[in-house]
Amino acid sequence: MEDRRKDQRYDSKLDFSIKSPGDGLLSAQSVNVSARGLSCVTSETIPAMSKLNVQMELPFSGGATEKFECTGVVVRSEKLDDGGFNIAIYFLEISEEMQGVVERYLADLA
Repeated sequence: MEDRRKDQRYDSKLDFSIKSPGDGLLSAQSVNVSARGLSCVTSETIPAMSKLNVQMELPFSGGATEKFECTGVVVRSEKLDDGGFNIAIYFLEISEEMQGVVERYLADLA
């Protein structure tokens, strides 16, 4: 199967929160991050095409952190052998400021 992703993905293991409309907060851990989305692991499934709010603190070298927040949409949800779920999120609504934060974070990882 051909990989259709356009942006380079960077391995990044970060704990963060996901909030979908009408539901409470769900804890997640990122697997990798790109300029347009991320892959993460959760304990509960989130149906494809669900809109949600992503909130995380991105750590930079030197110990600084920056808040990152955007609206995303689930583009893939797969059950894992350990009972968890691998969720792929596309950054749907992201401000210029937040796009700059994620791009600086990725440059710091490179």
